[in-house]
Amino acid sequence: QKILNVPDSDNILPGLAAGPMENLLVHHGEEMLKIIKEEALKNDRFNYLLGGVWQNRMENEVWEEIKKIRKEVW
Repeated sequence: QKILNVPDSDNILPGLAAGPMENLLVHHGEEMLKIIKEEALKNDRFNYLLGGVWQNRMENEVWEEIKKIRKEVW
């Protein structure tokens, strides 16, 4: 969460979305989905981060939930 509030985080978010967040969802998506949903609903910056996530090797069910959660896709 702290990194989302760094002043230059707009330049950091694409790397977080396309790397660590995608990897987390690929390897632990089902287990993390509830936490991710809750955070995305209360944290606009986190929700924006999800907008940069691609399906990659993510399970289809997890990917469909992520697409429902995120508000913006960049």
